[in-house]
Amino acid sequence: MAIVDVREPREFSAGHLPGAVKHSLPELSDRLGEIPPQAFVVFVCRSGQSQPVACELAARAGTGGVR
Repeated sequence: MAIVDVREPREFSAGHLPGAVKHSLPELSDRLGEIPPQAFVVFVCRSGQSQPVACELAARAGTGGVR
């Protein structure tokens, strides 16, 4: 499993889930290759608005199972 936090850097530095990696939404497309291709991916955001966008980007790129 991969936990990807798509919040802004200041939000991530204020606290995040253990093991989460930081890939803000604007940079996510360029960094999807850093996520293991078969990993089950959980995207985390503050309000719930960025998470569906991140899931869609990952699905289009063929990244493993996303939530």
